[in-house]
Amino acid sequence: MKVSKSQEYSSGVEKQMNMLYFLKTSHLVESHSSGETWFLFVDDDTFLNWRKVKSVLVNLNPDFIYSELHDYEVQKKNGNYRIFSTRKNYPKLTHGMHGGAGIFISKRVLDALNFIEFNIEGVENGDVAFSILAHQNNISLCELKGLNWNNPKFYGHTNIEMDEQISYHYVMPAMMVSLYLKSIKVRLHAASMLSRLSRFVINRLHKSNNFGRINGK
Repeated sequence: MKVSKSQEYSSGVEKQMNMLYFLKTSHLVESHSSGETWFLFVDDDTFLNWRKVKSVLVNLNPDFIYSELHDYEVQKKNGNYRIFSTRKNYPKLTHGMHGGAGIFISKRVLDALNFIEFNIEGVENGDVAFSILAHQNNISLCELKGLNWNNPKFYGHTNIEMDEQISYHYVMPAMMVSLYLKSIKVRLHAASMLSRLSRFVINRLHKSNNFGRINGK
């Protein structure tokens, strides 16, 4: 779906806002959605662990927006902090979402968003604009553990730790393939270990003559 004619990085704000507005107003979305329908925004260099995505959705509150949050007050060198601290027309916003890590938003929240008084002057990033829009609409931003703004090398995660994460950002194509393969290998290894454990338990039951009694013999 094309939401902007521009291919420039600076068009991220326009694309983000246009997509949100489309999802809010489109009859295509409205006719197939309920308050518990979720949308997930990520970058094209974001790795997603779909097993974890599905498992966390059941515990999310559809009245909130979820992401990895950045503390602008702490990050004094962050360009976004300078925007919020120097421009009087911006609301007091101490935390913002990291779009690369992922942003979960429900249809219920989308329907509640008001774009009329939204001011994006001077904003260069889509996730920053998204954060301002949520703040102006009094929508709470919540930290979601497992969303990562950087890649696994940055955090030094092991294969097992990586399999428990929801996302990684700044993932190049070669690493993207590697992460998907590792995710598959970890689950295959876990399935193999479970199979071995099952055979071990059954063998022990046989040897202790408990297997027959369990089966009513």
